[in-house]
Amino acid sequence: MIDPSKVDPRLAAQFIARARRAEAEGFASGSTTEQIVSAFLTNRQDWLPERWTMLDALDRLHLGGPDWFHTMMAVNSRGWRQSADMHDDRPA
Repeated sequence: MIDPSKVDPRLAAQFIARARRAEAEGFASGSTTEQIVSAFLTNRQDWLPERWTMLDALDRLHLGGPDWFHTMMAVNSRGWRQSADMHDDRPA
């Protein structure tokens, strides 16, 4: 479940840009946590950091703070390939 109070619009914009860049370039870049977000949003487990399981990646994502997890989930549910307004808390 996504907690709208923990969705950060600026972070959402960064996640959308990273996912689009990763898809265009064919790999995820940035910090470890940013790579994890790109891997999850593009549904590319092979883009997770080397030797990381999906559970390891989720654990690391939670270390970024609750806003990282909830923002990533909001971006995923609203879609990142097209523009998405993260201020709108209506279901997509």
